[in-house]
This record gives sequence, C-alpha cells and structure tokens, in this order.
Amino acid sequence: MSIILALVVLLVLLAVLGAGIAGIVVLVSRRSKRSAGDGAVGTAGGWYPDPQNPNADRYHDGQTWTAHTRPAAPPPSSRPDAHA
Repeated sequence: MSIILALVVLLVLLAVLGAGIAGIVVLVSRRSKRSAGDGAVGTAGGWYPDPQNPNADRYHDGQTWTAHTRPAAPPPSSRPDAHA
C-alpha cells in the first residue's frame, strides 16, 4: 500500500510541477507580446507602413512606434525599366 501511496504522491507532484511550468511559459509569452506593443515583436528600427494610416509610413525605433511619419512610398512599378 505504501508503494501505491508513493506513486500517487509522485504523480501529483509531477502534475503540479508541469502546471507551474506551463503557467510560467504562458506568463512570459504574454509579457513579451505586451511589451512589444502593436504586435511589433523583434522589429528592427526603420520606416514601415503606418498601422493606422495606409497613406503614410511611420518610424519604428525598435521598441515602439514614434510620432515621426512621412508619405507612404509609392508601390514598385511593374513595368520593365526602359533604360535597361
């Protein structure tokens, strides 16, 4: 009977440990997404299409969107270059 009790205790401890690890993973994942803001996880600094204005580009400093904007760059031409 003591072996069965020991196995039950071991299984309960493993379940608690697994739940704790899963909770930590979820917490870290949520914090990393929240700290990046606007879903810009791992974004390098530079000009990107403005998330709120399709007619503008907005500067991302690698951490957050800045107040700096510029007119959106025109789409690339699909015509072959006449000077080639």
